[in-house]
Amino acid sequence: VSNTVSAGTQKWTRINIPSTDDNQLAPATDLGAIAVSPDGETLFAAIVGNPYTGESVNAEFPVGTWQVVKSTDGGYSWKIAGDFADVTAANSDTTQIVAIGISPDWENDGRVYVATQDGVYSSKDRGKAWSSRGASTDSDGNPISTINCMDVSLDENGDAIVVIGSTVEVYILF
Repeated sequence: VSNTVSAGTQKWTRINIPSTDDNQLAPATDLGAIAVSPDGETLFAAIVGNPYTGESVNAEFPVGTWQVVKSTDGGYSWKIAGDFADVTAANSDTTQIVAIGISPDWENDGRVYVATQDGVYSSKDRGKAWSSRGASTDSDGNPISTINCMDVSLDENGDAIVVIGSTVEVYILF
């Protein structure tokens, strides 16, 4: 990704994604949430097997299944980010990915978080292995309604804080 900032003005620069199918990250997929690491070198994106065409190009991207992909070369090439789909399947979570958050201390901790409508998942190793962070119920055992946003920050000790917003409440994980 080239830096196109000049004279105090930022400009949008298109990331050229090589593909035979109209610059898609993977054939017959749609793009969802996307995030870039603080150092600008790593991108994560949510993609889903295209629910509009009903086509499934391969087993990695079945129709309607959300997956996380990762690029370490500015968006030129993309690979599946570890075992995310396996972990969500084990949690019976087939809902849309609504947000991806990367730790502000990415260089040191390599943490990335993904929120679906039903849960939050994290990786401590730059997207190789994923685990569920829960989010179906709050600390009192009350169900959390549909998650629709997430943010990641650091507390005064440098530990990650994850905040999610549902359709009716805001929750914090620390």
